Amino acid sequence: MISDLLVQSTVPITRAFELHGRWSLRQPNYFWLDTPFSYRRDDISAGATIRWNGGSLLTDAGLHEVQGESERTHSASAALRLNSITPARLGMRLAAQVWDAAQSRVTTASLSFDRIAGDAWINGGYRIYRSEG
Repeated sequence: MISDLLVQSTVPITRAFELHGRWSLRQPNYFWLDTPFSYRRDDISAGATIRWNGGSLLTDAGLHEVQGESERTHSASAALRLNSITPARLGMRLAAQVWDAAQSRVTTASLSFDRIAGDAWINGGYRIYRSEG
């Protein structure tokens, strides 16, 4: 029995544009229980990435389902990355995610800054999290 399986692929369309897809199966193995594989979760998602000299834009949408539950969860995300936006060569990333189910919704938004200094990557940011339902 497979406990975790991940299949993902990226297809470059041009040098600046690519499509990606991902499917995963997760069945945690609780070996100490009478039914070690108590549930199965399937996730499938697809998206696109656009790159240019000054940054990139990543989008993704997904469908998530737990076996035995009638409710499916949908997700969508987008992230904008801007390289070296200041004279100090700071990079900036804006991101937003939404998870939506029949009775609830979770939304996050984040802003972070980073800088590569020699072999170190310095990163700091803030995330806003909201849950409804």
